[in-house]
Amino acid sequence: SASENFRGVRLGRLELEHIRDNRPSQALSSFAERTQLGRVDAFVSHSWHDDPTAKFNALKAWGAQFRE
Repeated sequence: SASENFRGVRLGRLELEHIRDNRPSQALSSFAERTQLGRVDAFVSHSWHDDPTAKFNALKAWGAQFRE
Protein backbone atom coordinates (compact mmCIF):
# COMPACT_ATOMS: atom_id res chain seq x y z
CA SER A 1 0.00 0.00 0.00
CA ALA A 2 1.03 3.64 -0.35
CA SER A 3 1.47 4.09 3.38
CA GLU A 4 3.80 1.08 3.54
CA ASN A 5 5.94 2.30 0.63
CA PHE A 6 6.00 6.02 1.46
CA ARG A 7 9.51 7.49 1.42
CA GLY A 8 11.04 10.91 1.86
CA VAL A 9 14.38 12.61 1.28
CA ARG A 10 15.73 15.08 3.80
CA LEU A 11 16.30 18.47 2.19
CA GLY A 12 19.80 18.61 3.64
CA ARG A 13 20.78 15.62 1.48
CA LEU A 14 19.63 17.25 -1.75
CA GLU A 15 22.36 18.65 -4.01
CA LEU A 16 22.00 20.53 -7.27
CA GLU A 17 23.50 17.58 -9.17
CA HIS A 18 20.50 15.44 -8.14
CA ILE A 19 18.04 17.63 -10.07
CA ARG A 20 20.29 19.13 -12.76
CA ASP A 21 19.20 16.83 -15.59
CA ASN A 22 16.35 14.48 -16.45
CA ARG A 23 18.12 11.23 -15.64
CA PRO A 24 17.23 9.29 -12.50
CA SER A 25 19.71 9.85 -9.68
CA GLN A 26 20.82 6.67 -7.93
CA ALA A 27 22.35 8.80 -5.16
CA LEU A 28 19.09 10.62 -4.55
CA SER A 29 17.15 7.36 -4.57
CA SER A 30 19.54 5.93 -2.00
CA PHE A 31 18.75 8.87 0.32
CA ALA A 32 15.03 8.05 0.38
CA GLU A 33 13.99 6.90 3.85
CA ARG A 34 10.86 5.00 4.73
CA THR A 35 8.59 7.24 6.77
CA GLN A 36 4.97 7.59 7.82
CA LEU A 37 2.38 9.55 5.91
CA GLY A 38 1.97 12.91 7.62
CA ARG A 39 5.58 12.98 8.86
CA VAL A 40 6.93 14.83 5.79
CA ASP A 41 6.93 18.62 5.89
CA ALA A 42 6.66 19.22 2.13
CA PHE A 43 6.01 17.46 -1.13
CA VAL A 44 7.89 18.70 -4.19
CA SER A 45 6.73 17.81 -7.66
CA HIS A 46 9.73 17.96 -9.94
CA SER A 47 9.37 19.35 -13.46
CA TRP A 48 12.29 18.93 -15.83
CA HIS A 49 11.21 22.16 -17.58
CA ASP A 50 12.02 24.29 -14.52
CA ASP A 51 15.45 25.88 -14.14
CA PRO A 52 17.29 23.45 -11.82
CA THR A 53 19.47 26.10 -10.17
CA ALA A 54 16.50 28.36 -9.44
CA LYS A 55 14.53 25.40 -8.06
CA PHE A 56 17.43 24.27 -5.88
CA ASN A 57 17.94 27.77 -4.50
CA ALA A 58 14.21 28.15 -3.82
CA LEU A 59 14.10 24.80 -1.99
CA LYS A 60 17.10 25.69 0.14
CA ALA A 61 15.63 29.13 0.95
CA TRP A 62 12.31 27.52 1.89
CA GLY A 63 14.13 25.03 4.11
CA ALA A 64 16.05 27.78 5.92
CA GLN A 65 12.86 29.78 6.51
CA PHE A 66 10.96 26.66 7.60
CA ARG A 67 13.54 25.89 10.30
CA GLU A 68 13.22 29.41 11.78
